[in-house]
Amino acid sequence: MEKNPPGKQKKALTAALILAITAVAALVVMIIVSTRKTELLFRLISTGVFILLGWATMYLILNVAFESRLAIPFRLKALVAGKNLKKQNPGVIRRIGADILLYLLWAFLAAVLVSFIFNVAKAVPVKEKIVIYTSAPATDESALLDEIEDRYPAPIRKVELHPFSYAVFGTEIRKADLFILGESYMEDFGTEFTDLSAYRSLRPELSFYEQNGIPVGILIKGDPIMLLDGFIDYDEERYYLCFNAGSLHSSPPDGASFKLLELFLSDLPAFGQARE
Repeated sequence: MEKNPPGKQKKALTAALILAITAVAALVVMIIVSTRKTELLFRLISTGVFILLGWATMYLILNVAFESRLAIPFRLKALVAGKNLKKQNPGVIRRIGADILLYLLWAFLAAVLVSFIFNVAKAVPVKEKIVIYTSAPATDESALLDEIEDRYPAPIRKVELHPFSYAVFGTEIRKADLFILGESYMEDFGTEFTDLSAYRSLRPELSFYEQNGIPVGILIKGDPIMLLDGFIDYDEERYYLCFNAGSLHSSPPDGASFKLLELFLSDLPAFGQARE
């Protein structure tokens, strides 16, 4: 099988390198400019750009620079028959079809790679974020997080709100900082809650759920209070806010989780209502 002229090979490899650098640069730019609101869109755009530029790079390398012998059905058939691809002069579609498995493999790898890079680049240290899991569905998670991020002070940079169905493994839920739990979940939830005795002395007007005489949950849905009712799809149960005893943020009253609760309570028009 004859190779292409060295000059053509060099140009093809140079073009392939430029395309590869462009793909990486586009990914970096999209990571930098993306925000929480636009992250999903930018992930999709980055994945599409990465796949398309990767395909173009592969085509230049496989078909222009080297007339690759690695590929599958068409190339092997030509090789076994002792034919020269250049003399056969197959079209672009046929060339791509010969390597279709490689192109599909790249599409899969590119999607995984972009997702991984975004996750790593956008990761927030545990000490700078609060994770909330709720046993009731979240109806307007984005709006709630917008309200929190507009008001919550540093050093917390990110607040996540997830329904139980979000967790792939049940252990993920029990690593959260805060829980919004229906009363039926309270007894057998399997996580050690923070003792709220000290906090109850500071907020005696609130209603608390007790386990063995120790307050471990704060009523947020039930008479006379209804916190987050525009963002959580509560059922008829009473709901409590509980603090994970193993969390970095659950030391009353100055822990970040308690400051978040104080934010909810101090701005009830935005985060709920209290009935007299």
